[in-house]
Amino acid sequence: MIAVSQSVRRVLLASGVPADRIETIPTGVEIPELPGEESRRQARSVWGLQPGDFAVGHLGAFTHEKGQDVAVEAARLLEGRLPEMEIKMILAGEGPMRSSLPATSGVVLPGYLADPSSLFCALDLFIMPSRSEGWGLAALEAMAFGLPVIASNTGGLAEIVEHGKTGWLIPPGDAQTLAAAIADAFSERERLREIGLCARRRAEQFSIEETARRTEEFYSRVLNAPR
Repeated sequence: MIAVSQSVRRVLLASGVPADRIETIPTGVEIPELPGEESRRQARSVWGLQPGDFAVGHLGAFTHEKGQDVAVEAARLLEGRLPEMEIKMILAGEGPMRSSLPATSGVVLPGYLADPSSLFCALDLFIMPSRSEGWGLAALEAMAFGLPVIASNTGGLAEIVEHGKTGWLIPPGDAQTLAAAIADAFSERERLREIGLCARRRAEQFSIEETARRTEEFYSRVLNAPR
């Protein structure tokens, strides 16, 4: 069996799968060129962002596990806490919870994105407030675009995001802490670029080429093993 993270491996072990029957191979991402200033300007224009807007984004299925309700509550808290902060939160994706989220100022729900690259180019910060997560591919994709990430300290996300270096890890389901982390990121916008570059280097360790190489190696080993 292939586990996409150490977290999934632990679940399999707890389910009774023998350790020697599990191979951990993280799901990789394509590493794009870092967006230049012009690409970023164009992407922000597409999303209707003003030069002073602080753009926070998320990408994922709208289910309870992904925690979009936590993100919306964090946006509501920030509205009263930092009135001078021009925050725009873009929560992309589809799913059963999308229609039940309350309308909140500054929060945009664009639905499913076939190509999220323009979103990643436009953002200042990516959030992943999941209540549970096997790996956290969207967070890794955002990091590949040089974005700092605020993620829940759960599952594979805790293996991707290095707290204080490539982003921040926060307790799952905690809107207050998410709002505080977004506010901290906003107040350190100069340092944010540095964190984003560290996130990019971290993502490069999980390239799709490395995933393909390890998966092919795994199947070759299984097929050639003595019966």
